[in-house]
Amino acid sequence: MNNEKIIRKQITSKYIPIRSIWYKTLRLVHRGIIKYLSNKTDSAYDLLSEIKDSLNALEIYELNFINDFKNDIQCIFHEIFHLSVFDREK
Repeated sequence: MNNEKIIRKQITSKYIPIRSIWYKTLRLVHRGIIKYLSNKTDSAYDLLSEIKDSLNALEIYELNFINDFKNDIQCIFHEIFHLSVFDREK
């Protein structure tokens, strides 16, 4: 290798993607379900609270929650996404 001085420049970016509230809500639902299925129920219930706040930010108030993770997530899927994932359990 030769004795030339190596110049290194640091690359910085100020780009922060702007995500919609829907995107953030879907990510929270996904994270919450993963936590619940991993038996991390305390974290799952914390995320459920954030999910409910996100739904309020989307002006979705007509959902009836009973503060049970499985039933509340099912309510979200059924009412918002017209899909009930837990009904297929065998």
